[in-house]
Amino acid sequence: MSAAPTLRVLSLGAGVQSTRLLLLAAEGRLPKLDAAIFADTGWEPRAVYEHLDRIEREVAQPADIPTPAGPTPKELGTESAFIPLTQLTGTISRERDS
Repeated sequence: MSAAPTLRVLSLGAGVQSTRLLLLAAEGRLPKLDAAIFADTGWEPRAVYEHLDRIEREVAQPADIPTPAGPTPKELGTESAFIPLTQLTGTISRERDS
């Protein structure tokens, strides 16, 4: 009997801890991630977006870790920092080997 596949998703906040977890997974020192998701409020300082662009380009992409992006609350026309789950449905379709 095989166990159900595990979905490993990193909540990427672009701070020290989540960036390090992404690096460790990319290096193979932690289990492979299925995705790294940044919950974009649309109100982050430019430096945060620059950091995210860099770690996506230099860490996530070479390690084949998807970083799916959806609309920001501003793009959805709301002041809320919450993005409905329906906006994320279907953005992660990667299957893991059992």
